[in-house]
Amino acid sequence: MTLKRSSRDPFASMFWDSVEKVLFVPILTLAIFLIHTVISITSLLVEGGVDGHQIYEKVGTVNVGFFWDRIITAPITSILIFLGGVIAAIVLFSFTSSKKKCNVIFSLGLSRKNIFLAKYLGGIAPFAIAIIISALLEIFSNLIKGFTVGLPTIRLALLVVITMIAIYTLAFSTVAVALAFSGNIVEAGVFSVILGVFPNMFGLFFGIMRGIFTYGGVEVYEGKWNFFSPFLSLLFMRYGEGYGTVIGSSNFLYNLYTGAEKITVYDWSGALMALLYSAVILAIALLAFPKRRNEISGYFGRARGLNEICGAMAALYLSLIPLYRLKDSRASGIVIFFIFMITFAFGYIVFRLIFGYKRKKVMVQSAKRIVAYTIAFAVITGIFSTGLFGYSSYVPDAKNVASVSISLELINPYASVELDAVSDGDFGYTPMISRTASAYDNQTGDTFFLGTGYYSSIYPNFATYDKEEIKKIVEAHKALAKEGKLKPNDDNVCGYGFTIDYTMRDGRGVNRSYRTASLESAIKLLGLSDLSEIKSNVETYFYNGPDFADENGPSDFYNSFCLYSKDFKSRKYFTEFPNGFITAVRADLRRLTAQQIFFHKPEDELGVISFASASTENFLEIDEVLDDSGIIYNADTHEVTGNIKDRMKNSAIDADVISTSWGKCVIVTKDMTNTVKFLTDNNLMQYFKSTATADDVKKVKFATRAESVGMKNADMLPIFASGYVTAEYVKEKKDFRETQDHLFAQHGGNSTEDKTTIQTVLDNALLYGYNGNDDRVVEVTYNDGSIATYAIKADVYNKLNIK
Repeated sequence: MTLKRSSRDPFASMFWDSVEKVLFVPILTLAIFLIHTVISITSLLVEGGVDGHQIYEKVGTVNVGFFWDRIITAPITSILIFLGGVIAAIVLFSFTSSKKKCNVIFSLGLSRKNIFLAKYLGGIAPFAIAIIISALLEIFSNLIKGFTVGLPTIRLALLVVITMIAIYTLAFSTVAVALAFSGNIVEAGVFSVILGVFPNMFGLFFGIMRGIFTYGGVEVYEGKWNFFSPFLSLLFMRYGEGYGTVIGSSNFLYNLYTGAEKITVYDWSGALMALLYSAVILAIALLAFPKRRNEISGYFGRARGLNEICGAMAALYLSLIPLYRLKDSRASGIVIFFIFMITFAFGYIVFRLIFGYKRKKVMVQSAKRIVAYTIAFAVITGIFSTGLFGYSSYVPDAKNVASVSISLELINPYASVELDAVSDGDFGYTPMISRTASAYDNQTGDTFFLGTGYYSSIYPNFATYDKEEIKKIVEAHKALAKEGKLKPNDDNVCGYGFTIDYTMRDGRGVNRSYRTASLESAIKLLGLSDLSEIKSNVETYFYNGPDFADENGPSDFYNSFCLYSKDFKSRKYFTEFPNGFITAVRADLRRLTAQQIFFHKPEDELGVISFASASTENFLEIDEVLDDSGIIYNADTHEVTGNIKDRMKNSAIDADVISTSWGKCVIVTKDMTNTVKFLTDNNLMQYFKSTATADDVKKVKFATRAESVGMKNADMLPIFASGYVTAEYVKEKKDFRETQDHLFAQHGGNSTEDKTTIQTVLDNALLYGYNGNDDRVVEVTYNDGSIATYAIKADVYNKLNIK
């Protein structure tokens, strides 16, 4: 190879030679856009629309066009631009894999720095010029077709053009530097992939580390700046919405003209980050390329510098797998860090052995460097663990907050069908175990491609704009943030999933997610059930949805109900609602406060109303009822006539799909004056009378919530919901203990058969409410084989002198 004799400037000659070699890329780009425009225009003229959609939008009497809308929503656009950059880099820098070609090019009278720069600019400039020309031609064609070309069109065109150039430049830069500093094309291909996915993987690393080690840290990047997905910056323009909303509409340009949409800094952020990454790569390459050794060309494993960088990156990517799997676990930070470093060391050594040279020397070097990496990651972990420079302790001032959205694992049990703690599980055990494995949801595929996940709570979201309610939430959050991380088995810790999203008056967002809380903070969080939006959900407690939430609307719970005495030993079934009954119950549920629901006294509880789900109506005979255990009874004689699973064996409906926990339970207290009055007026209060005494009980077993399931305090919600199963149910399901979350039979606890102690337990039993770590859960086994679970307060238990 020789430089053109006519050129007085070797750099210019190298530049133009590079331009000629990759000229096919911009030519193909222009051709593709031309074909795209012709097809769109043909479709528009013949069918009056494009892809079946009318996109000939008008602002007043002026058409705005459709080209730029279709470009930004077409995935093929980003793919073709990316491939163009990769191909151009391979064409211009593949010479580095041949020692002979390197010697020829390096002897042409140009410094290595200028050789790299000339080829780099020669590979990018033609594409950039082609895209600019294409944009100008498209704008010109808009004028010919009668479309308006105002500032919105020019701004969107400028954004799209620069984003295309940025994506191409980053793809070109990544492959070029991988080829320039590796020995052969295979090695360069692997290094290109490792370098190319670094922004995405770094986003994952940052999010997962923050979620695991930073108190209150959200495992996703919730900001409105595209740091981690530069290659998808054209496709995933969010226009200020942050992650989670892809454009997909074809009238964005129209909305720009009408003012319904605006181009924001987020839309520019992807292009800006791609250009920044490219600039960093170019700067490093210009500094390092002059020092490149020709001896590595054509050989595998000789690229020391890039080998080391990519080895560390690849090991980090591998280590993200256990981190991602452990992010929802209860494992300690030390254990997680140890697993992370073991995985990192394994990945690093394997990579260096595969891509290294003189493997014995590599092993010695790797051992030393792993120590250095361990120290570095320990420092990084320490930064995350100590609050990430004040991130974890920061709580906004209420006066600066425009709105707040919160998600609580535990709320008013009558405000949510899905999270109805009162009826969840045959024994009421399930609600005691915290389900905060993940405070929010995200999709693994999206997480990888975006470098972060979608921020979406797995619990219902409740928002408020009310100043007083915002103050109440902020005070609860301050208490939670101030206490910091608690150990899993601290005396005052409990499980309590809580996420909070602030929208500040200046437009910023502040997001936090917690899995545990102190008991003091938990009490404040329970008090948030008095927020207006949470209380408004009581309207849908018995109904299919808000559209049906009226007194006469269709209900899922109209088939039958049962009145239980507080000890559950007496019950009365009804196959239809008395007139006015449901109205009285709903009126009380609407006005119950968090204090009355969670912190009432045991003596305030009168009995239980259990509502059966209408979903099982077709499987019951006349005068038959179904209890929460799945056992079917005669409503008058209480005789067992079957079970729901047997009845459904020949049904097209899967028995496992229809859950008996769909029923509703209401703990009737003295505060429910409308319900008490109705039951009294209709002579129904008699069915709440408890008849069981200590003589009816075989034994009582005691345990804290955590002891009863063999877990730690941090695994348990600060709540108890009672339960009862008949002797018939115990006989029907002999393995029922193995199917429950609350296994007294397998875990610790004390028991007694002393009648005086048992009577004290029955007299002070609590069916539902707050349960601290010093309070007790009791399992009462009656002489007839039935089993009930209650709770007693710590002061009562301490007086029993149980050993």
